[in-house]
Amino acid sequence: MPPFVWKAKQPDLLEGHMGELTVQCQPLHGLLLQAPTINAGPLLGLEIVDAINLGPQPLHTAGQVPDIVIRQDTLLVQYAPTTKRPVECTARWRVLPEGIIDLEVSTLTPGKWDDLAVQTRSTLGAGEVIIDDSVTPGILIYRPTGSQLSYAEFCHPHDGIALTTRADAGITSARFRLFGHDLEKGVILRGRLRGILVPRAVDVAAARAAYARFLTETPNLT
Repeated sequence: MPPFVWKAKQPDLLEGHMGELTVQCQPLHGLLLQAPTINAGPLLGLEIVDAINLGPQPLHTAGQVPDIVIRQDTLLVQYAPTTKRPVECTARWRVLPEGIIDLEVSTLTPGKWDDLAVQTRSTLGAGEVIIDDSVTPGILIYRPTGSQLSYAEFCHPHDGIALTTRADAGITSARFRLFGHDLEKGVILRGRLRGILVPRAVDVAAARAAYARFLTETPNLT
């Protein structure tokens, strides 16, 4: 099977293919997954930066497209600092074989910040959403209606401090909150998340096995 390669279709829309799986990225929203039995997203998108005396702040300035760098199967998106949110943020999405998608979130602080956090968001349509709380902060499992596949999502326990879901009009928003540290000037934080497609019939066991493998992997150092 040819390797996955990102290609720009529009300034704010990128796409790649791996077998029957198509992955699209809208850097201000996240990823869309399309396959014969599943259509899901946006997934693994960044939403806000938050801290004491900062408050929730968007990751981009309205009307602007963030800086995007394509490196074959890896997509780097940098959200420039703003006056209200001077923290630098970078998203690194990578599509791996077997329906695995990694997101690494990096932040760089220009000054002292108390309780700095970044929030991700996945939007889940019709189907069943369950949280496996056998790990902290939890494994999200989404079972789309009529699909033979489920989508599982989790973050590294060293990076995540909360997983919340909210349902409204048949749409569930799932959010991982990362970091939550008191920081001095010039500190870089990296948060690791993974999304994976697993067989519906064994999705809980498959998601737990994928999570266990994820914990043994060496962090990206670039």
